[in-house]
Amino acid sequence: MKAQTSLERLSRADDVVAGNESATHAQNVTDIARTCRALAHTLNNMLTVSRGNLMLLDAMLKDPDAAAVGEQVRHGLERADRLAGNLLFLAQSDGFRGQPVNLRSFFADNRVHLLHALPSSARVIDIDPRAGSIWTDPSYLAMALNAIVVNAREAVAPALLPVLRCEVRTGRRGSVTLAVSDNGGGIANDIRPFVFDAGFTTKSGGHAGIGLWFVRQLALASHGEVRVESAPELGGARIVLQFPALS
Repeated sequence: MKAQTSLERLSRADDVVAGNESATHAQNVTDIARTCRALAHTLNNMLTVSRGNLMLLDAMLKDPDAAAVGEQVRHGLERADRLAGNLLFLAQSDGFRGQPVNLRSFFADNRVHLLHALPSSARVIDIDPRAGSIWTDPSYLAMALNAIVVNAREAVAPALLPVLRCEVRTGRRGSVTLAVSDNGGGIANDIRPFVFDAGFTTKSGGHAGIGLWFVRQLALASHGEVRVESAPELGGARIVLQFPALS
C-alpha cells in the first residue's frame, strides 16, 4: 500500500509540473501576441511618416542618383512593411484560452485561411474521420497553422507552384497528429534543431524568425509537441504537431 501511495504522489506531482509548464507556454503565447501588437503599431507609425517623406523627396529630386537612393529607401520600406505585417499576424488575439477543439469542425470552418486561399490543385486537406478533439485555443491554432503555411509557401522556388498537404491522423496511445508538408527545398538536418528557436531564420527581407517559435509555444501550451521531418511524397519539409486526444 505504501508503494502504491508513493506512486500516486509521484504521478500527481508530475501532473502539477506538466500543468505549470503548459501554463508558462500559454503565457508566452499571450505575451508574444501583445508584444507583436505594440511593435507592429509603432513600426506602422514610423512607416507612415517615412512614406510621406519619400513622396516629398520624389517630387523635389529629379537627379538620377537621387532617384536610385530613393529606390533603395523604398525597398527598405517594403521590407519593413512585410515585417509589420508578420507582427500583426501574430497579434490577432488577446490571451491563450484553452478549450476542447474538434479538428474536423475546425477545418470545416476554414480557420486556416491561407491554406484555403491556395488553388484547389495546390492543396490537399486529409482529415481522419476518427479524429476527435484536442485541448487548445482555436484562434491561436489557426495562427500557428497559418504561420506554417507562410513558411511552406516561401520555401518553394518562385518559378514553382506551392503544393501543400495538410493531414490530421489519429495515432496510437491516444494522440492526434496534425502535419503540413510542402514541395519546397526541405530543411537541412544541421539546422533542424534550431528552426523553432526565437529569432532563428534563414531568410532575408523583414523576417523576424518568430513564426515557428510561436508554433512551438502553441504546441507546448496545448500539452503537445512539434517536430520537423522530411516529406518524401512532395520532396520538401513536413511540420508535425502532436497533441493528446481528448476522450
